[in-house]
Amino acid sequence: MAKSKAAIEPDRGAASGTVARVVQVLRFIAERKRSIIRDAAIELKLAPSTVHRLFDLLAREGLIEQDKIDRSYGAGPEFFRIGAQVVGRYDLRSIALPILREVVAACEETCILGLYLRTVYKVTFAERVDSPTLLRYQLPLNTQMPLLSGATGRSVLAFLPEDEIKQVLDNEAGEKTERAKVLAELKIIHKQGYAISHGEMIAGAMAIAAPVIGAEGVAIGSIAVTAPNKRMHRAGARRVINLVCSKASELSLRMGGSAAKAPPAGRTGPAQRQPASIA
Repeated sequence: MAKSKAAIEPDRGAASGTVARVVQVLRFIAERKRSIIRDAAIELKLAPSTVHRLFDLLAREGLIEQDKIDRSYGAGPEFFRIGAQVVGRYDLRSIALPILREVVAACEETCILGLYLRTVYKVTFAERVDSPTLLRYQLPLNTQMPLLSGATGRSVLAFLPEDEIKQVLDNEAGEKTERAKVLAELKIIHKQGYAISHGEMIAGAMAIAAPVIGAEGVAIGSIAVTAPNKRMHRAGARRVINLVCSKASELSLRMGGSAAKAPPAGRTGPAQRQPASIA
């Protein structure tokens, strides 16, 4: 008697469920240094026996490994090898470029990738996709600029560790009153997730920038849109803010980080309109 089709074909639902759980476990391990089975089961909302089985399968492949002393699990050598292969093949610029093009296609204004130069506490324009309009700004690439200069740098600065912010202020800020003002503006930028500047680098220009957050949870760069001030307001600054924040979050996730705080609905407030606002 011939077997039914259902009996011959594998249970695709069960297979996809297993794959989803494996991915869930790998994501959990990647986002934490170590974990024991009990804690992983609680976090993943899976039975301890299921977690034990998945951990055992992944350990056999070298994707995770168990510490023989405290019995906790962490990333294994094969996980590191695969990750290194991916990271080594793609850098921030190559990953960001298609995203910059999507921004320009959506708003028809110049989009820039700012890159944080950690060793010198500076920012540089690493990539640029120009606006298709005749009136546009040609911003120089690969030139070091202060983090307090313009929206691109300040959006990065607001999402750096406190010691690095202090170092930047020591290098760039002047009197005590100026430092206090900068810190207050940085707090606003960090809370809202983006920054705006007016005419700081180019007269008559407006820039909107949002941070790109890396795997360590701090800014590694930013995505910015720059355009003539009047044209930006005609196009709708809020729409551009949402676009920039969304794409910066997308790039952050691709770089192993997390999205910065999403901007609230509504129009831009007075703090963002200040010419010296941190961005």
